[in-house]
Amino acid sequence: MDWRHLRRAPWLDRRARFLAQTPPGGWHLEAGCSTCGTLRHFMELRPDLRYAAIDLADFSACVPSGVAFHRLNLIADPLPFPDAQFDSISLMHVAEHLSQFGKAPAELARVLKPGGRLYVETPGQRSLLLPSSIRDFPLNFYDDPSHVTPMSRGRIAHVFGINGLRVRSSGAARSWALVLALPWSILRLNRFYFLSGLIHLAGSYVCVEFEKAAS
Repeated sequence: MDWRHLRRAPWLDRRARFLAQTPPGGWHLEAGCSTCGTLRHFMELRPDLRYAAIDLADFSACVPSGVAFHRLNLIADPLPFPDAQFDSISLMHVAEHLSQFGKAPAELARVLKPGGRLYVETPGQRSLLLPSSIRDFPLNFYDDPSHVTPMSRGRIAHVFGINGLRVRSSGAARSWALVLALPWSILRLNRFYFLSGLIHLAGSYVCVEFEKAAS
């Protein structure tokens, strides 16, 4: 799905709604970019922003042109950015892979501007109720062997709600655009979009949005 279509209706996707509130020309950090699928969608939605990305693995070959990429360990390494650089930060589908959080909460707060926002998304408790997938699309939380534990909104708020960060909102991280596309995915026999829509319909992902206190 091309996220340019969400520019007039970012409320159809929780992540799009978050990014749409980033000030024009601002900085956004994708913490844990993987193969940059979501980052590319962000750039479709907000081409005016300046982007940086980090990941534990070397995904430099996947990073779009113009994005500053750094390979590092979010738990153990300091972030290579000055204080208060970013207007918004997203940490999506990273927390469930971590047994400890180390430097991450404090470092993400440090590089966030006063008044800036942090978005954390992860599979929640409902992901345990979905059936297991026998192919390459994880439905149930434990279909991905690298997952450690499902996160509740309360635990996310506790882990990241420090260093001047306060919870702005929380809830299911739904994309209503994907839910509305379910009939299309069935007609087209598109397995990826069907399973994606099913996950969002079930509310398997949870998110918490934080704001850094103004100076």
